[in-house]
Amino acid sequence: MATNVNVFTAITIQATNIASGTTPYNLALSGITLPVSVWSSSDFFMVQTGNTPIPLPAAIVYYAFVINLGTNPVTLTVTFNPASSAPMVLNPVTMGFGTFFWYAATAETSPSGITAMSAITTSSVTPVQYFVAA
Repeated sequence: MATNVNVFTAITIQATNIASGTTPYNLALSGITLPVSVWSSSDFFMVQTGNTPIPLPAAIVYYAFVINLGTNPVTLTVTFNPASSAPMVLNPVTMGFGTFFWYAATAETSPSGITAMSAITTSSVTPVQYFVAA
C-alpha cells in the first residue's frame, strides 16, 4: 500500500475480421488517470469454497481489477455505492487467462465506487489476482 499515487489506465479494443484482414472496429483509450491515496493488491489471492472477502484499503474504492487465474469458475460479488450488489462469474483460464472484472472511475465522486467485494469458488481453492485503489 502506498499514498499519493496515480493509477494510469490504457486499453485497446480491436475487432479484426480474420478472413478479410480488415479491422472494422478499433478503440484506443489512454491517459485515464485516477489520483489515489491508498491501494492494495495480490498477485495470487486464494478464493475459498466459502465466501471470501477481498480486502479493500478504504470504505469506498474507485478502481478495481480482478482476474481469475485458476481452472475453476469464481463468482465475484461486487457491492456498488450506493448498496447495489452484482454477482458475476469469472470463468476459468482458457487461452492464457481467465475472465476479468474491471471498474475504473475517473474521479472519486459520490455516488460511485465499490464498497465491498467477495468471491467464492465451486470445487477447490482458486487463485485470483486483484488490484484495488481509493
